This record gives sequence, structure tokens and C-alpha cells, in this order.
Amino acid sequence: MLSEAHIPEIGETEEERQYLDRELKNINFSWALQNLRGKTFLNKSIQKCIRISRDGLGEWKSATKSRDQILSIKILGNLLEIAGYWKEGPHLPPDPNIEKVVYFRQPCRINGHNYTAIITVKVYKSQNDHKYYHHYLDDFILEPPK
Repeated sequence: MLSEAHIPEIGETEEERQYLDRELKNINFSWALQNLRGKTFLNKSIQKCIRISRDGLGEWKSATKSRDQILSIKILGNLLEIAGYWKEGPHLPPDPNIEKVVYFRQPCRINGHNYTAIITVKVYKSQNDHKYYHHYLDDFILEPPK
């Protein structure tokens, strides 16, 4: 399986441990704007490029609550490349510009804790554009395939 090939991992540095959650979030948001905004990452499970926009990073920032989630932005590019297709559905509420929403999942390890990153990507009708919308960390472990 693609998701088993490599489990992305990151941990806090000594410097990062000194920051309050809000400070760390702002620092990582600025980092993401400088290093991720406007970039595309080829997802191996669907063979499509997923673009990261300011909107998606803003959604991540507004929804992020935990330190591990804050750190996860630094491995987002890697997650987008290797995350496995999970499911898809319609955009709710319906939006005439959005064809569908695709969900991916990928095991990862942050600060020594195991998570499954759940990634949401909106597929826009214009040029079949795949745009990162948000991701969160779930602490359930995926069952290995039988």
C-alpha cells in the first residue's frame, strides 16, 4: 500500500517548545504561507496534482486547536503526496463551482503520537482543479489490510 511506504513524522524542536500554542500557530502559519502557498503536490493514489491556496491554509489555521495539529502543517506537502484516496462526496451545501469533495487519509506520527491525517480536497469544475481545503488529525489507527 502507498500509505505504508513511509509514515511522515515530525516533533517539536527545543525552540518551538518555548512558544505558547497561539504563537506557534502564527509562526507555522507564516511558514506555510511562505513555503506552501501556491505549490502543487502530485498525489500518488489518484495521480492528480493538489494545489495549496491561501484559503486552505486559512481554514487550517482557524480550525487548528492542538500543538500536534499545529506541527502537522510542516509535513502537509508530504501528506498530500502519499495519502491514500478514501472516499468522495458532494460539496455541502451545493456549490455550482465545485464538482465534488475528495477525502484522503494517511498515517503519521507527531511528537511521538500516532495519528491518521484526514485531508479534504475540493475539486473545482474549472480545469478539474484539485484544491487543498483542510486536514485534521484523528487518533484512530487504520486497520491493516487482510
